[in-house]
Amino acid sequence: MSTIESLPKGWSEKPLGELLSFQNGANADGSAYGRGVKFANVLEVLENSHLKAKQIPGMVSVPKSVIQSFRLIPGDVLFNRTSETQDEVALASVYLDESEAIFGGFVIRGRRKTDELDPVWSGYGLRADRVRKQIVALSQGAVRANIGQENLGKVIVWLPPLEEQQAIAGVLSDVDALIDSLDALIAKKRDLKQATMQQLLTGKKRLPGFSRPGKRILTEAGYLPSDWDVQTLGSLTTLMTNGFVGTATSHYTSSDGVLYIQGYNVKEDGLKFHGIKFVTKAFHAAHMKSCLRGGDLLTVQTGEVGLSTVVPDEHAGSNCHALIISRFRKSDVDSNFMRYYFNSHIGRSRLRLIETGTTMKHLNVGDMLQFVVPVPRLCEQNAIAEVLMDNDAEIKALTARRDKTQLMKTGLMQELLSGRRRLV
Repeated sequence: MSTIESLPKGWSEKPLGELLSFQNGANADGSAYGRGVKFANVLEVLENSHLKAKQIPGMVSVPKSVIQSFRLIPGDVLFNRTSETQDEVALASVYLDESEAIFGGFVIRGRRKTDELDPVWSGYGLRADRVRKQIVALSQGAVRANIGQENLGKVIVWLPPLEEQQAIAGVLSDVDALIDSLDALIAKKRDLKQATMQQLLTGKKRLPGFSRPGKRILTEAGYLPSDWDVQTLGSLTTLMTNGFVGTATSHYTSSDGVLYIQGYNVKEDGLKFHGIKFVTKAFHAAHMKSCLRGGDLLTVQTGEVGLSTVVPDEHAGSNCHALIISRFRKSDVDSNFMRYYFNSHIGRSRLRLIETGTTMKHLNVGDMLQFVVPVPRLCEQNAIAEVLMDNDAEIKALTARRDKTQLMKTGLMQELLSGRRRLV
C-alpha cells in the first residue's frame, strides 16, 4: 500500500489547538464516588472512540458549580492525559450525548472552537495513524506516558472539508454498527450456550432418544436424573496429576522446542496461543509426568480456578505448568462432556467449594480425585458434547466474522483518513 506524504487536495492542515480549547478534568474526594452525576474517566476514553452516557459506569457527587464547569456537551473530545504505554496516551473519544456527565482529572477535554470539525468524524480522525504518531512523539514520562494541553495543541491534523468528514464518518459508523450487532449476537449466543449447558449437563433437559420418565433426585452432584450415575473423578481417571510445579524460565526456548501450556493459555473454547512458551527437549524429557496426550482434560489450578480445556490430538506430547491433568477412561467419559461441565456455572460453583488458600485460591489434586461429578451413559455424554460443540462452532464463526470486520474497519480508516481513498 502506497503512502501519501503530501496533503490531499482540498484538505487543510491545522494544529489541534486551533480546533479545540482544552481543559483538565475535575477531582473529588474518595468518599464522593459511587453516586451523583456520570463521571467519564480514563478507561471510558481508552475503550470508546465515540462515547455515550450509558457507557460511563462511574458516578461522582459534586456541587452544581463543579458540574457547570466540567459538564460535557455533544461534540466534546476527551483525551486521557496518562497511560501505562505511549501507544495509548491521549486517545480521542468524542462525547455524543445530551445526558449530564462530567470528566475526571486524568482526562483533557477539547471543546470545538469551530464548526469545521464534524463531531463524529473527530472520534475517528483524531485516532488516525498520523495523529497518533505525533502524540506518541510528544508524550513524556519514563514509567507512565503523559501529555499536557500545550503539547496536545501542537498536533497537526489533516482536516477534510466538512462534507467529506461527514461522508467518512458515515461509512465508518456503518461498519461500527455492524461490529456492534455482531458483538451483541455473540453475547446472546454465549448466554444461550450457558443456559443450554446448565440444562443439559444437569439432565433438566434431555436430548431426543435419552428422555426417561421419572423424577430427578438429589445426589452429591446436585439434582440429577435417576438414570444418571455419580462418581468421583478418581474412579473415572487412569491419571490425575499436576503439571510441572516450579520455575521453568531458564528452560524456555524457541518454537523448535516442546509446547509448554500454562494457566493463562487455557480458555473455555480452547488454547490461547498468544504468549505461549516452549521448553527445551531436555527439560521435557526430565518431566515426563506432565507430558500430555490428546483428550487429556487440563484444569487451571491457580488464577481462573477450574477453567478447563481438552488437549487436541495435534498437541499431544506437550508439557504443562500448574495445571491439573485428568486422563479419563474413554469407555466411561467423554472429555469434552467433562470440559463443559467444569466450565458451566454449576461446575465452577461446585469447584469453588473445594478451593483452598486465602489470598491465592487453588485446587489440589487430592481434592479433585474425590470431586463427585454426574456421569450419564457415554452415548448421552457424546450427544451433549456434540450439541455444545456445535454451539461453540457457531460462536467461533461469528467471532471470526467480527474480527474480519474489525480488520476491514482498520484498513478503511487508514485509507479514508489519509486521503488515499476519497468519497467526495
